[in-house]
Amino acid sequence: MIRFEIPGGIFHFRVAGVLCRQGKVLLHRSEKDGYYAFPGGRVEPFEDSEQALCREFQEEMGQPVKIDRLLVVHENFFRNRGKTFHELGFYYLVEFDGEPAIPADGTFFSKELEKDGTPHLEFVWVDFARVDVLPLRPDFMKARLLHLPTQIEHVIGHAL
Repeated sequence: MIRFEIPGGIFHFRVAGVLCRQGKVLLHRSEKDGYYAFPGGRVEPFEDSEQALCREFQEEMGQPVKIDRLLVVHENFFRNRGKTFHELGFYYLVEFDGEPAIPADGTFFSKELEKDGTPHLEFVWVDFARVDVLPLRPDFMKARLLHLPTQIEHVIGHAL
């Protein structure tokens, strides 16, 4: 994965998918975090961002997706668990590739497991009307869910 220590912090390259269905969006969270995020993960060296996102959905959910289009490029500077991060994030609009093999509603858990055998992530379908009250990262995406960008947006976030 493209994640490395830099002077003063950590850099990583992340991709995420915005998957909407029947007025809901798919989000995930780790038990370690108090917030939700869009499904995805880190890009591997020599892997393009679209391949990385498709791989992450397959690994985490056993579910193939198709890329529709790139929505947002996010340069994010933040602190998490006592560390400073410089994150480059690509957010894509995605859709299922074929019939979904995951629940169409409610909560389910990732196929990837932690070292202790517990699921790595909790996935949940959230109604658009409820997204605004959830702790979601990045926060700016809440407003964009109701009006998806028609052109690629470049967003810089400083939460240091």
